Amino acid sequence: MSPSRRRALALTSVILANVMAVIDYNIVSVAIPRLLRAFPGSTLAGLSWTITGYTVVFAAVLLPAGGMADRLGPKRIFLTGLAVFTAGSAACALAPGPLGLVLARLLQATGGGAVVALAISVGLSEFPGRAGHAFGLLGAVSGIAGASGPALGSALMALGGWRWIFLINLPLGALALACGAAGIPPGTRTGRGLPDLAGVALLAGGVAALVLGLVQGPEWGWTAPAVLGAAAGGTALTWLGVRRSARHPRPAADVALLRAASTAAGNAAMALMSVTQFAVALCVALYLTERWGYSALTAALALTPGPLTSAAVSWCAGPLVRRAGARS
Repeated sequence: MSPSRRRALALTSVILANVMAVIDYNIVSVAIPRLLRAFPGSTLAGLSWTITGYTVVFAAVLLPAGGMADRLGPKRIFLTGLAVFTAGSAACALAPGPLGLVLARLLQATGGGAVVALAISVGLSEFPGRAGHAFGLLGAVSGIAGASGPALGSALMALGGWRWIFLINLPLGALALACGAAGIPPGTRTGRGLPDLAGVALLAGGVAALVLGLVQGPEWGWTAPAVLGAAAGGTALTWLGVRRSARHPRPAADVALLRAASTAAGNAAMALMSVTQFAVALCVALYLTERWGYSALTAALALTPGPLTSAAVSWCAGPLVRRAGARS
């Protein structure tokens, strides 16, 4: 196989994988009103775990995925994550109720976290010495996927129902797996081993408990023992995870990077942006459909300009960083 063809197959796999992982978050956001009607007796707080649970598990898998790639090779972990994500999509489409859907989304997030973590590594290997191009390409792809996700999801729901927003991943996942198997090079194994899995469990459990208290607070009552217990337990687990990471030779999270002046401001900005970005998609979709009477497709189109603008800026950011520097 020629190098150009191999590279095209590798990039096709990475782009498809990123598109699926990003689109699925936005698609479910606009599907919540339909899911509430599809599952009588379900609640918004319960169904919100299809998004919240996905995000928590997704973030937790990002931490050890790099270490697993060091030990087993990036290609193997990337393709395994892609296969798990595709299987999770099938499980979501077949879910008989809200609990089954949430559990299937957790499986999907397990694969999605590994895919996104390794997609950056694979993308950088295809742009040697041109990291700005790689990050610009992946950022633009993610932005376009985020922009098209709500409209695509609404169109699929109008044509075949909510299960089609997950079934669409099956042919895309199969194509990405085939392209990745043929085009992604094996990569090097450093043999450095896994990061601290106990630390990963502490941090993920702490965040999940804190989120549980926030999500269920309006329904259970903010002073209910379960909510206060979740807040206290989440705080304790998170503190233990941070403390363990500060002392472990292969920490789950590099606390030193969070303290470094060169990255602290960027991390803080990303945290604030994520808090607003992820909340707005669900809140605005519900407000437009339930209060203003928008159809799912009209609401999706109203959500599109923001991510589309982000995609355009991401594509331009790589060359600008090279010319003016990251700080400028």
